[in-house]
Amino acid sequence: MGRVAFSLILTLLVSFQVLSQNRGSFSFASPPAMVIKQRVDFKPDVNLPDEEMLPSVFSQSVVSSVGGISFGATAKKETGLDIQSLSIGYNASRPDGERMELTINSKPVFFRIYDWMLKPIAGFSDSEFNSCFTYFGQLQDKKLEETILRNGGHVLNYHPALQNTLLGWRLSDMDILILYDFTSDLPRINNKVILGAGETSPDVQANNYGAYEFSSHINKIEKKLGYSFQSYIITDFSRDVSFSIARDSLFISGFPYYYCWKYQNSLKGYDINKVAAEVKKGYETTIKEHAGEAFDVREFFIDSLIAIAGRYEKGYTLFRAGTFNDLLAVSEESGRRDFLRRYTTESLGSMAIEVTAQMAAQTPVHLKSFSDQMSEDPEMIRACNPAVWDATVMTMRLSAFFRYLKHNFPAQWETFAVTLQKIPIQPEVTTPTVLFDKGHPVLTGLFK
Repeated sequence: MGRVAFSLILTLLVSFQVLSQNRGSFSFASPPAMVIKQRVDFKPDVNLPDEEMLPSVFSQSVVSSVGGISFGATAKKETGLDIQSLSIGYNASRPDGERMELTINSKPVFFRIYDWMLKPIAGFSDSEFNSCFTYFGQLQDKKLEETILRNGGHVLNYHPALQNTLLGWRLSDMDILILYDFTSDLPRINNKVILGAGETSPDVQANNYGAYEFSSHINKIEKKLGYSFQSYIITDFSRDVSFSIARDSLFISGFPYYYCWKYQNSLKGYDINKVAAEVKKGYETTIKEHAGEAFDVREFFIDSLIAIAGRYEKGYTLFRAGTFNDLLAVSEESGRRDFLRRYTTESLGSMAIEVTAQMAAQTPVHLKSFSDQMSEDPEMIRACNPAVWDATVMTMRLSAFFRYLKHNFPAQWETFAVTLQKIPIQPEVTTPTVLFDKGHPVLTGLFK
């Protein structure tokens, strides 16, 4: 085969993998992307005070990289439910939706779940990572990623178990439900809606009305409170997910929560210069207190920067270049000290003040009142797109129940999870990884 022919075939293969689709005034494409491998940890039984704004339970690195959907709860038994024995299996000979076979206390317990949701939810639940989807993703091709972001596009990433699944696509629509009008419909290929078993074609007109009602509700909250959110994470944080058995069926309760947040520096009256001045004053006070002692100011700032780097690595992703970023690239503390000793005392002090002030400025704040009011009516949210909401609720509830099984019946769970890895699911889809304005002069040409 000649070089030209081989090159043409390779081009065609790459073009085939990059699925392009239009939805309303926006376009999607599917160049190879990274997957989300992030674990979001928080206390499941937290009781928050009824205050307007609270310290965020999610770090800056989480809100800046997830900005989407994260479910990590473990379901609890309802009071009075005593489980002496449990088994769970998969029976491919049964109709789709009835193939998960659950037995509790030697009695069959029914729970309808279709394969297109069952397999990815089980894979997600079995993973150490609990972030489902992010609107702030990364591509494998960094140059292409930079071009997309520079031209106003967005990169979409999925949990490994949700990538290239219809459930993953539903969750991506859930995350951007209030951001884009096209989410009142479902994705289509050749103008045919893509449905999973148990779903029905959307009533777009009714969904548009539902979206209008929810948008009006959000506007009322903004007017009442006098502020809005910067972004949100759809999560099970602060939600009770519990299960019970009635009429020989399993019932799982709980609804997702819009965890709304904004950075400190976007709060009214925030002044980063005042914050930096306070940090500087604190350093000056410490130095004055040790005046006349054998106190090494340069080593003091080195110690401070080592400590700041430790706090930064636990919860921040602010810097992509610069001296502090170079410091973080050094792994060992001894190496970091050697690195910092290359700089003057004045430079070290300036770095400590600047980095501390920037970290404080971009520390997220939980807008609890806004979040509570936005999440208070699940049926209102569902009316925006029932298929998308129902898939999201199922992911939250069933993953929490599966974590209960994993923790309390590990042997049964492991056998079940391994079995599900082998089953095929329909429909087969390629999840979009890039969203951009339809007809964009630069990006449209990349994905023709």
